[in-house]
Amino acid sequence: RYVWQPKNMGEVAFTLAVRNLFDNLYVTNGWVYRYISAGYDARPDDPYARLEHGNQYNLTGYYPQAPRNLLAGISIKF
Repeated sequence: RYVWQPKNMGEVAFTLAVRNLFDNLYVTNGWVYRYISAGYDARPDDPYARLEHGNQYNLTGYYPQAPRNLLAGISIKF
């Protein structure tokens, strides 16, 4: 954070944040949907489908997070 105080004015603050500095791959959320299907196996058609046992399946997915990114801001106080 850098704060600049010009004459005849309050202050101007500049901020910069670097997120995921080392560019790691990570997941913070996901989802699961379970279902029973006696006549259809979705695994060949859907990459998220998995067989649990018998005729019970689940669809699983996740929300990957952003790679390295920057967040910049300016705050002006009068």
